[in-house]
Amino acid sequence: MKKTLTTFAMIGFAMLLGSCKPKISNQTKAILNEIEGSDGVVNLDGSLRNLHLIQKLSEVATWDELCYIESADPDSRIEAFVCIMQKNPKYAKFLAINKMNELEVCSGSDFDVCSSFAIGGLRINILQKYGRSYGLSVQDSIAIDDAVLRAPYNKHIDYMDDLLNRLPPYQKNYSRLKELFFKEHRLSALRALARYRKSELCPIILKAAEGIVDDPMNMLEYQSYMENQNNYEDFLSLMFSDDFIEVPKDWSLIERFKPGSWNINYESTLDNYNRPEEVKKMALKCIYENPSPAFAKYQKEAEEYHKRIHEYYW
Repeated sequence: MKKTLTTFAMIGFAMLLGSCKPKISNQTKAILNEIEGSDGVVNLDGSLRNLHLIQKLSEVATWDELCYIESADPDSRIEAFVCIMQKNPKYAKFLAINKMNELEVCSGSDFDVCSSFAIGGLRINILQKYGRSYGLSVQDSIAIDDAVLRAPYNKHIDYMDDLLNRLPPYQKNYSRLKELFFKEHRLSALRALARYRKSELCPIILKAAEGIVDDPMNMLEYQSYMENQNNYEDFLSLMFSDDFIEVPKDWSLIERFKPGSWNINYESTLDNYNRPEEVKKMALKCIYENPSPAFAKYQKEAEEYHKRIHEYYW
């Protein structure tokens, strides 16, 4: 109990620092100006671009400055987050999961191609990509994956697709994966489900191979479904499944994940779940990775598609 209270006090103090503007030194301001003038925070694959500026910021900025910049500076938040991760990876983990549903965007680019990333999802991606180098444990990474897998309102979390593309067929996740595909319309969940090789999924995959899903995504229905979910406490408890912190049932942070705190801004016609060509591609991946006599009609097509994709990337 004493350890829990101490941890709460440390986190509360750090969050208070982030909400109170400290005096920013001239050296820190100069680095922030350099960051603001750079070509995006990350590359299109999510890898960090401004490593030299991040290193300079880490050496010059105080902890108070970093906490404030991470919470309030739209142009340098991710760089400040990386500095925090380097200095205190456990707190960076807390920040990333606590702010997972932030939809504010930052830029990314490769050569002349530009894109935008939701900051909430980008923090998770960076934490899982680089966090182990700064002290996060295997248990931390597993806890983060569990939190992402069960996160409400997850359409903006690109890391979710990376996770689903490699998630082993653990029985404990089967029900959640079915929710992700059938209720929350995450197309990559079909690939994860296919690894279970259950007969009940064969008709779904066969239909998807024709570019068809039974229940095309409707944003109003999706919003209504999510608003009626009561998994906020479970989600927050799971955030700290490695006992980094004990989460009281009345913790006020739960309010941040309630529907009113998440302004939906998503175009359902652009979602892969609603695009027949993307549905078919996903089904062909499922068939290639999980061959079965039930898929014989599409096996050759799946092999040819895999060959084309392999040649394109290699």
